[in-house]
Amino acid sequence: MWAIEQIDIHLFGSTPRASDIRILLSCGFNIGATCAFYALMVHSSVLNGLLLACGLAWISSHNIFVNIGLIKPFKVINEKLLEQKEYADIVFSSRNSDNQQDNGN
Repeated sequence: MWAIEQIDIHLFGSTPRASDIRILLSCGFNIGATCAFYALMVHSSVLNGLLLACGLAWISSHNIFVNIGLIKPFKVINEKLLEQKEYADIVFSSRNSDNQQDNGN
């Protein structure tokens, strides 16, 4: 996967992708676009090939795969905030038990 991503970045000018599926999709699209560009340049005019190359470069620079292959983000845990919450729970639970004892007497 690393080699494919490096080819996609350095040969096709792409950007790093988030997952293995997106790396393969992006590299596959870029290989297909390059083959289509080359075939059009050889069998048609240079102008048509350049127009196709510009159009495919524009498409490739956008998020054409939308959510395909995206990994769900991990849950960010703020440990310090959790520690403070636990401490506050301890403090307030002891206050509640003191109030209940006072009301019981």
